[in-house]
Amino acid sequence: MPSRPPFILLCVLSLTLTAAVSSGQVPQRPPVRDAAAAAATATGLIEGVVVAADTGRVVRRATVSLAAAGQPAGRTVFTDDQGRFGFSELPAGAYTLTAGKAGLLESIYGQRQPGSGRPGTAIELAEGQKITNVSMPVGRGGVITGLVLDDAGEPAFGASVRIYRVSWRSGFAVPHAVAVAETDDRGIYRAPQLQPGDYFVSAGLRDPYGAEAQRLDVMKARVAELASRGGGGAVEVRAMMERMPESTIARPVDGYALVYYPNTLSGSEAKAIHVEAGEEKSNIDLQLQRVSFASVSGAVVGAPAGVTGSIGVRLIDRAQLPGVGTRYASVGADGRFTFHGLAPGTYTAFAIFEPRTAGLPAGASAAFAEGYAVGAAMAKAEKAGSGSEDPPPAVLFAQSEIALGGQSVDGLVLTLQPGMTISGSLVFEGGPPPADLRRLAVRAQRVEGSEDLGEIPASRSVPVDADGRFTLRGVLPGRYRIVAAIGAPDFLPISSVFGGVDSLDFPLEVKPGENVAGGVLTFAPRMGELSGTLEDPKGDPRPEFTVVLYADDSRFWVPQARRVVATRPSTQGQFRFANLPAGAYRLAAVVDLEPGQWFDPKLLESLAPASVTVTIEPGARRVQNIRVNFKQ
Repeated sequence: MPSRPPFILLCVLSLTLTAAVSSGQVPQRPPVRDAAAAAATATGLIEGVVVAADTGRVVRRATVSLAAAGQPAGRTVFTDDQGRFGFSELPAGAYTLTAGKAGLLESIYGQRQPGSGRPGTAIELAEGQKITNVSMPVGRGGVITGLVLDDAGEPAFGASVRIYRVSWRSGFAVPHAVAVAETDDRGIYRAPQLQPGDYFVSAGLRDPYGAEAQRLDVMKARVAELASRGGGGAVEVRAMMERMPESTIARPVDGYALVYYPNTLSGSEAKAIHVEAGEEKSNIDLQLQRVSFASVSGAVVGAPAGVTGSIGVRLIDRAQLPGVGTRYASVGADGRFTFHGLAPGTYTAFAIFEPRTAGLPAGASAAFAEGYAVGAAMAKAEKAGSGSEDPPPAVLFAQSEIALGGQSVDGLVLTLQPGMTISGSLVFEGGPPPADLRRLAVRAQRVEGSEDLGEIPASRSVPVDADGRFTLRGVLPGRYRIVAAIGAPDFLPISSVFGGVDSLDFPLEVKPGENVAGGVLTFAPRMGELSGTLEDPKGDPRPEFTVVLYADDSRFWVPQARRVVATRPSTQGQFRFANLPAGAYRLAAVVDLEPGQWFDPKLLESLAPASVTVTIEPGARRVQNIRVNFKQ
């Protein structure tokens, strides 16, 4: 994914190492005030004007909202003909101010680029204070426009064009659809109101026959399932099938594949387009490509007899952008499934059987189901005085790779197999362990982005036995962090080592058919902490920056890393990082940083010249004040 440097980097002018021991003075938050007392002194005022960021002209009838943490509800007003707004009778607090209008991007006060979607700066209002000179700029969105042609070079009318913005999610640069445009009779599309950032563009023509054919197959599977259970509903679904036009059962033999700019069928070869605020990127043209379609059909076998559960199959097109090329199919009572309208390429078929826990309501979410299962197991362990005697039925899975070149695949067999096991024990340092280890639970927390398997269970949990041992069952292939501490508030996880590698830093890879044993999860009463203030050479706080603390060793620069953290300082410039593993770190400040972008290795490398090295000792508290200077 593309990576862009931050808008402004700050050079460290002077550093003051205030303390290096736990007795150092840590910036304190103001005490929480009584709600009744706050209401009685709600005499603060915030007034200002909304202006267009590009022209400076006032914006009439803009929507302005004010919100503060700890207050029951926000307030919203409209600007007058002079673009002015006001909020009165405000208690003291830190307020977030947002403004927007149709045709303009919603902007947050304090953003370096209004409408960028990045964090702003809170307005700190003292008791009875009146702030009357707030200038609130709102940004104009960018535009992507172009021409879509069919395979013969003619304008493609009614083509669907999707715009994907690249943003950071859980440490990964992930594209997600933010706009859909349709071409007119000239084949032209236009996607307005885009936030500044990087975008991918795809185009395709909807296939009315393939979509309805897939829908018909899902209905058939549903009828078979209802009939096998002897429940109601089968007659109604069958009647819906009979009302469907005969043309919908036609299976397409060819059609238009999804194409990415600049005219490639592979998402990995798509070119990112950078758009600034108010910028129009034109001539982003695409030409559709007609390909032979194929079908994949088969059956899922190996479901345990006498165990109630659900089976789902998904087919992942590896040529598409992450999260774009996943299709789902229902599985009939006979275990059969079918996918239609598949372009040539490499696919992964993945089936999963999820047992229904006794007493669990039908249709419960995966998160609820997991919590229910863990709670039941822990209750049983506590009652019996030992670990759970009968573990709940495990999740089963099947996986197969398929290469399609226009020829259909029939008779694919997905044989369910048990998920893998992860086992180990808990160790406590720096104090006696909890009296009852059975109140703890260990979880395999799946790392997002490690696999593109859709909505599979993200984690599995299991209670610990009286001796501190655990065994996680039914773990699906992927990468995981093995974590614990549920029920042990006095201890923090220091490490989670499997085969000499700490899974808290480097996710544990679980492969099909390979169990993992011998893990050691270590806990201690306290971890490291770093705090300080961020000021300019005049001693004024600079809360508009993001303070980034990251490991000096680049091996730890991985998505969701615990040794790469960031925070926005308070309006007084104070910042704090807690629960830090011991080691050498670098501390830097940067402005206009997208949330999650601090996991980008290219960004961290660029920050090195403007950073300072600081060492965190085990369990120690450090105070590091920094002074910074703008480079405009």
